[in-house]
Amino acid sequence: MSTENSVASVDPGPLSVGFVGRRDALTELAKMTADAAPSVFYLHGIPGIGKTSLIQTFMVQLDADKLTVLSLDGEAIEPTAESFLAALAQSAACGKWTLGNGPDTGVKPGIRTLIVIDNYESLLLLDDWLREQFLPSLPGNMRVLLISRLPPNMGWKVFATRKNCLEIYELLPLETGEVADILAHLPLSPFQSDRVASVAQGHPLTLVLAVAALQNASNAVSLKDELAKILHELTHYFLKGIANGNLRQAIELAAVTRRVDEPMLRHIYPRSDAGKIYDDLARLPFMEQRADGLKLHQVIAGAVLGTMDARDPDALADLRRSICGGNICPRRFVLSVMRQIRLSDFVLPPTTERCRTCCAAMIRCWMLGWVMPRGKPMGGSDLCLYAGG
Repeated sequence: MSTENSVASVDPGPLSVGFVGRRDALTELAKMTADAAPSVFYLHGIPGIGKTSLIQTFMVQLDADKLTVLSLDGEAIEPTAESFLAALAQSAACGKWTLGNGPDTGVKPGIRTLIVIDNYESLLLLDDWLREQFLPSLPGNMRVLLISRLPPNMGWKVFATRKNCLEIYELLPLETGEVADILAHLPLSPFQSDRVASVAQGHPLTLVLAVAALQNASNAVSLKDELAKILHELTHYFLKGIANGNLRQAIELAAVTRRVDEPMLRHIYPRSDAGKIYDDLARLPFMEQRADGLKLHQVIAGAVLGTMDARDPDALADLRRSICGGNICPRRFVLSVMRQIRLSDFVLPPTTERCRTCCAAMIRCWMLGWVMPRGKPMGGSDLCLYAGG
């Protein structure tokens, strides 16, 4: 398979989606086979973004005579140094792996070795040991590929300052053209292709599920039902393992609003520890840290919002009313919002009086994603309203 990766051939029967695009990522990964490559490559991205498929495609392209690959699954390893070295020795088919000496047998001498650690987020308890002890102990012909849902922490950023030691790569959603290439090879009508692309937003897992929904749907009504099932499945997939009720509620809040910060959390959940909830949110792999607060990834936000609307539309309406703060928003809440926007950012009808009531309405609509900044329509919402008037 070449690095350009055309879409896999499609069976004229069931709909299927093949590997496509990711040329930049494959090019970066291919550099690991070069003599001057960094010793560590840190690949990260949100769940379902295609990290495993990318690595599988990359490994198919490797020349087994020039590179030995040792694959580890972080989820299957106890986060202790002894368990990690034992798993590495087992992958290398050697008797023992020790720091400084490496494997006693099994790995071909003089052949470059690539250690691939998938689900690295499961080994966070080993993070310092691996970075400070294991990696420096590796011989010069060994490279390490870390694959994680979480971006690298501060320790890795300090590690990256060392010359030629670390390359960090974030796997982003598929480009619009890449999604179009996939859908063009499937027996879909233009309307169906547009619907799938709108639901998926470049997220590979969502794209696959949306195509499956089309296959199962017999008409527009059943398609709507199938898409609702997809949203429920995606929500469960993204939020599995999050048992904290307050954190789940905060994620739902983030799905409804444009940004989340501590003043908003204190306003919506006055009896909870807003600081702790904010810190817990910031550590989630699908939360993006912006200058004006936390933003939930667009794909996850759409899935969570769709599930909320199907499960309990009244509760969703109540949450939106809570965000609006009733008739009068608390002063600290309004100030928190005003830090994030400017009055000139909004398109107002010429006859609109820029009064305090209008400003409050704009703030509320903006927080719900229902207003249109100049030149940049807000995404992720079927409603797009002009504030005021």
